[in-house]
Amino acid sequence: MGLGLIAISMLSWMLIWMTQQARFLKAEIQSTGYRTLDEDKKAA
Repeated sequence: MGLGLIAISMLSWMLIWMTQQARFLKAEIQSTGYRTLDEDKKAA
């Protein structure tokens, strides 16, 4: 029973961590894309 609780806890933590990382990466990629588009507009 104890090992099962540890496994469930670790998987739950990993899911939360991965969700947070995905949000961070999405925001970073979007800001880079917007910045690139702005620079492209200024160059044109």
